[in-house]
Amino acid sequence: PLYIGRTMFTRALTYFRQFEPNFWILSGGWFVSALGFALSIPFISIYFNAELGLSITEVGIFFGVMAVIRSVFQAIGGEMSDRLDRRIILIQAQAIRSIALLMLAISIAMKWGFWPISIFLTINSIVGAIFQPVANAMVSDILPASKRLDGYAITRSASNLGWAVGPAMGGFLAHQSYAVLFVIAAVITTVASIV
Repeated sequence: PLYIGRTMFTRALTYFRQFEPNFWILSGGWFVSALGFALSIPFISIYFNAELGLSITEVGIFFGVMAVIRSVFQAIGGEMSDRLDRRIILIQAQAIRSIALLMLAISIAMKWGFWPISIFLTINSIVGAIFQPVANAMVSDILPASKRLDGYAITRSASNLGWAVGPAMGGFLAHQSYAVLFVIAAVITTVASIV
């Protein structure tokens, strides 16, 4: 069993070493970005319903409209990734998301109500929608064609891991304070921008 364990570890290490450091930086940034988003966003619907008194139908309509807006901005993000410096877009997108999340925290703490919260939430979603196609394009910039399929699988796994860890952390933090939840999400997203 010890030999099998060492063999598996050696094979995994060999596999991971075939990707250059820039790819791992991008994957790490993607994980942290997903973690920050997943930490807070699933709980805003609970906040809308429990704290602001919106019906489940109204919350569903809001998120439906936001999904349409997000789809439009993903297409815009794809066009931007073809015309502008991708690295700068990634950094600026995460910085703007951090500010939007911080403003969400302030809106919740100050009890500004639905409209300010929904505006900052929409800004966060728009910038996140721009981030995703640019990050996808960066994978093809960094990796040769022979490694891109594995590269996309790894970055998707990094994102999924962020979505797995984020709500678990968020559930604990939301129990303490919704505002603190968004402050922590803003800090995590700032880390993603730095990464």
